[in-house]
Amino acid sequence: MRLREVSFVKETGAAADEAGVRRLDLPLAIICDERPGHQQIDISVDSDDSYAIVFLRQGQNVGRIEILPVPPHRRPAGLVRYPIDLPPGAIARGFDTIVVSAAAGDDPPALGHLLVDAKK
Repeated sequence: MRLREVSFVKETGAAADEAGVRRLDLPLAIICDERPGHQQIDISVDSDDSYAIVFLRQGQNVGRIEILPVPPHRRPAGLVRYPIDLPPGAIARGFDTIVVSAAAGDDPPALGHLLVDAKK
């Protein structure tokens, strides 16, 4: 899948079964333009699951981010949107693939969107 295919922003509270949201029954590999210097991702995922985001350059891991479930006492229904700084290796070396995977939660895990260096 290309990065542009997951670039339609889903805000916090969007339903996990909304059009354009992808279930993550298996890890999802997202192909990007390779260049060093990216600083941040903007991502929305289902609020009650754990996620790993791995950045690859020519098949080698250059960085990893973990997202944990939102605690139940402040968890919104549906998706949560996160701006996240990239790991140093992904910034310095660049990456050509982002792999998003999930551990099991209460509902099927879901990816709403993923942007790299989004303008606010």
